[in-house]
Amino acid sequence: MNPYFLITSSSNKDIQQALNKIGNQPFDWAYIGEDVKSGLLINELMPTFSKKLHIAEILQQTIREIKEDYVDYVGHISCREDSMNWWLSWFSEKNPLFSKCFLYLSQTMTVIKLLKNQSLQKNPLLLIVSENIVRKCIFENLTSQEKSSIRVFDSSIKPSGTNVAFQNLINKLRMFYFLGRGLFRILISKYIFHPKNKIDSNTYTTVIVTFISSKNLRTETKVFEDNYFPNLASIARSNGNKVITLGIPLAGVSIIKISRYLRKILEPLTIPHHYLNFSDIFKAKKSMDMLWKNTSNFPLFHGINMELLIQHDQYLEKHHHRNAEAFLFYALVKRWKESDVKIERIIMPHEGHTWARAMIIGIKKYMPTTKIIGYQHTSIGETQLNYLISQNEISIVPIPDITVSSGPKAYQILSESGYSQSQIKLGGALRYSDALARAKSSVSNHSNRPINTILIATSIYPSEAAELLIKSINTFSTNQEITMIYKPHPALKFKRILEEANINALPSNLKTTEQSLLELLPNVTALLYTSSSSCAEGLATNTPLIHLVSEYGLDEDPLAFIPTARIPVSTEEQLREAFCHIQSNSYKSNQTNENTNLVFQLLEDISDASYTVFLD
Repeated sequence: MNPYFLITSSSNKDIQQALNKIGNQPFDWAYIGEDVKSGLLINELMPTFSKKLHIAEILQQTIREIKEDYVDYVGHISCREDSMNWWLSWFSEKNPLFSKCFLYLSQTMTVIKLLKNQSLQKNPLLLIVSENIVRKCIFENLTSQEKSSIRVFDSSIKPSGTNVAFQNLINKLRMFYFLGRGLFRILISKYIFHPKNKIDSNTYTTVIVTFISSKNLRTETKVFEDNYFPNLASIARSNGNKVITLGIPLAGVSIIKISRYLRKILEPLTIPHHYLNFSDIFKAKKSMDMLWKNTSNFPLFHGINMELLIQHDQYLEKHHHRNAEAFLFYALVKRWKESDVKIERIIMPHEGHTWARAMIIGIKKYMPTTKIIGYQHTSIGETQLNYLISQNEISIVPIPDITVSSGPKAYQILSESGYSQSQIKLGGALRYSDALARAKSSVSNHSNRPINTILIATSIYPSEAAELLIKSINTFSTNQEITMIYKPHPALKFKRILEEANINALPSNLKTTEQSLLELLPNVTALLYTSSSSCAEGLATNTPLIHLVSEYGLDEDPLAFIPTARIPVSTEEQLREAFCHIQSNSYKSNQTNENTNLVFQLLEDISDASYTVFLD
């Protein structure tokens, strides 16, 4: 057959045209995309004489190969674009939950690898590429000779005037929502429920920035239970520091419930909206008109023209109000300055997110003597790019003065990715005290575990959560002797996962839970995960681990540095075999001592020094 390569969109029409072109001869095919439900529907369209190429390994290998160069590439542009608009851009943040540039670049390079590898094969290769921008980028970065051997089936058309008008209407509704919510939050929290705690203008204060979740509001106690910095506020006060906690409401948490909660608790707790004015909300909206907009003169990356991918990130950013939300933290610091509050130090979670960058920019401009301490509060994978910086940008990137890591492995990742030794300190895993205690007292208990229960723990990424759900259901739903326990990330609603997976009904042997991992893990046969930090707690309880290598997105496995700690799988058949292997007792996770050693590579034990490192 000539041509040997066919590239289509994920629409049924384009796929059918490609299948008609191939005819009845055997062919290989692969799906490249983040949309899990599309990938599954395509499986049903493929004839029996076709062979699916599982691309999980080659995609993740590509990601690992280029991640350091990509961080340096963004750092190089930072030196040229250094401005607040740049630092709040999704492209500079490199957060894979929002910026798709790195994933789409990895998909583009994976497809080009497949094309080159398949050129020596006899069978035609059908590549179904979900994202229009990736298809364009692939074709733009092929040579004329390579293009001549490829047939493209792509019926996607430019948006009509009606579609553009509809998108503009959606954007306006989103902005009205941002304005309405912001104004309402200030009205309720500042003027109706008058705040009883605010930062003092007479005494130097330590401010601990954390998050308020629905779980905080459900508690009956009058003491705020900080999930990010447990016990830090009380220890700081016992050392003579004046401390107030700044709680950032998480998405979906009612401002009315928060305001009522703030009235009843005993310790000093405040929220950003206590300090903001109505005008700040409108100024934040106006900041959306000043997004980073450079659209040209980008250097090549490994021979790939990046212009289309970067422009796509800018397009996504334009249709979201996340940057306006981030700008409010800059406005917050400006209001503090105007109120002449005295802040000795600010302790905050450090994940390289835009809201924190905006706050740091504000602090360094308006309160330059305030010390900024960031806390990398959980185990991280080596491909979580939002944590990583380049040597090119080290002197200009808005990061904390000191970053405290939660464990030796994270310390190593940060030190190898651009942070100088003076910018990072090894702290303790404050959020994992129970897991650390379990690791120190753990005994091997495989004989006491049930043999028919698998716990599935997700990270915050919807596509990853959907992939875990679908592959678990496809693997185990027909065996009613096996129980699946599905635990979504606390910030990810199960309804969103069902929509992402296109699932309307769940099998009877699957149940969801909000129980803590440490309560669940001793009573399951194995833990299945992809990027979740639950693997550390799995090790702490000596639970056998199965790692699902993603076919669709970035795999941020915190245990990538020690592959023998878990069984890697990518297909449903491999998942079934791995679980059977564990069930048969022929598989044992590492011995207890080895598991404990791994836990303490991920999570540093807690001591007095774990707290004083924030207060020095």
